[in-house]
Amino acid sequence: MRDFLLTQCGFGSSVIEAHRLPRRCPVNDRIFGLNMTSLETKVKELDELIRAYTRSERELWQLVPYLALQADGRSGYSSQYSLAYSVGLWRIEHSLDRFSSYTVAVDCATGELVSIPNTHEKAHKEDVLRCASRLREFDAAAVVLELRKEGKASYSKCYDEAEIKAWRLRTQEEYDLREVFIRKGEVPIFGFCWD
Repeated sequence: MRDFLLTQCGFGSSVIEAHRLPRRCPVNDRIFGLNMTSLETKVKELDELIRAYTRSERELWQLVPYLALQADGRSGYSSQYSLAYSVGLWRIEHSLDRFSSYTVAVDCATGELVSIPNTHEKAHKEDVLRCASRLREFDAAAVVLELRKEGKASYSKCYDEAEIKAWRLRTQEEYDLREVFIRKGEVPIFGFCWD
């Protein structure tokens, strides 16, 4: 099959010649209607669609930090939740790189996908696309529903409910957190982000 494709594209069966395949291959054009240029265009479009989708849910993302605080401390404490209510970022779990560091987060104030560690930059296309197989992670409505559910859960028996409620009030005051998140100042830059 490889030999057939190579000869159809104008090359012999030599592996050495394979690296010189043209960007347009008559077999791919004829069979699949695709070529590298059209694939690259589709990849760029997918990246842009994911970004547009998260921005379109900005009003829902703005609910996440407050809800994360309400959900935290019931059966443990979550670094994901802490990141949300302390700085207004919701990291995309599937964005782990080969060093086990997260690379993409949603800025809850704007719905923009930002890069971790440099949160002043937009997330890199490659990092966003690595998460594309888990599109639900970009769904603010699903995140809000889950946080509301967890925020109503009962407290673990090993926690003092009154103590947790007092901690929650102190934390809310410390970060000046309201039900609708509004960023005050710059997003901090992280050296890394893992759980």
